[in-house]
Amino acid sequence: MTAAGPELRKDALSGRWVIFAPERKNRPDDFHRFTGVARITSPTACPFCEGHEQATPPELYALRRPGTKPDGPGWQVRVVPNKFPAVRPGPHRRETRAGLFASQSGAGSHEVIVDAPEHGREWADLSIDRVRKILGVYRKRVALAEKTPGIRFVQMFKNKGREAGASLTHSHTQIIALPVVPVDIRREAARAARERRRSGWTAAGAPH
Repeated sequence: MTAAGPELRKDALSGRWVIFAPERKNRPDDFHRFTGVARITSPTACPFCEGHEQATPPELYALRRPGTKPDGPGWQVRVVPNKFPAVRPGPHRRETRAGLFASQSGAGSHEVIVDAPEHGREWADLSIDRVRKILGVYRKRVALAEKTPGIRFVQMFKNKGREAGASLTHSHTQIIALPVVPVDIRREAARAARERRRSGWTAAGAPH
């Protein structure tokens, strides 16, 4: 079962869907291979720094200063497609089977939100207003992904450090939208529904 692009394959024993994404192996890496320690990288080599907009795919959305143009300097928060995506936009191929093996297309979206144009600037360094703007962008992008036909699950995540899976040190966040709901999430949702019925609590948080 060789895939030219991202593909979802089901583990026959656990029922879990696993993403096979060959392009992910080409990601840049700011960390030493063996020590895992971040290299002292220059902002001149960072694709997420202001002024390096051509090093990423064209932006999907950005908060910008008035008069600045897309894919150029002048932004505060910038959203781009992941250059090495786990899933890609495209037609959704439903689950097919070949003996024990089940698969479906890796159709979805995988976005990167660059939290700030400055290299080395972390959330703790930002003003409350800047953080509020970032959270507003998160909210808009998640809501848009949820409306995409064929999407059943959207997750936002932030990796910090190699141990967490990050490959670049510049502060960023990712949103991935999938055509399947992970097994653990289905179980948690079912348990939450049972507990809600048992306790008599409504979605608004008040007892019946």
